[in-house]
Amino acid sequence: MEGFLRGKCIPGDLKVNETNAEYLVRKFDEVSAEARNEGINYAASRLAAAFNHGFLDKPVSEVLDVTRMILSAKEDLANNPLPTDDGLSGEYAEKSIEEWANQLRKGGAA
Repeated sequence: MEGFLRGKCIPGDLKVNETNAEYLVRKFDEVSAEARNEGINYAASRLAAAFNHGFLDKPVSEVLDVTRMILSAKEDLANNPLPTDDGLSGEYAEKSIEEWANQLRKGGAA
């Protein structure tokens, strides 16, 4: 990549008639998708580990459903990679965590 950026070589995966800018956008999109998938895998793995080590008091069927739902996000995002307003940016989860913490501070159900 460094040689390409310095104009010293041409990458082997450069498509015919693809400009340098188009190539870079495509490569950065690929890296972004890989990183997103790793994050999804990590979240699903942490949920499974929490359940397997006794930190979740839920039936295995519920944990299985949620784990599958998390992993299905990879396919959903591959089909529609643009972020939506339904919480995929993490803002929804952050807001929920704040609300739950406030409930717990006020003596709400745990």
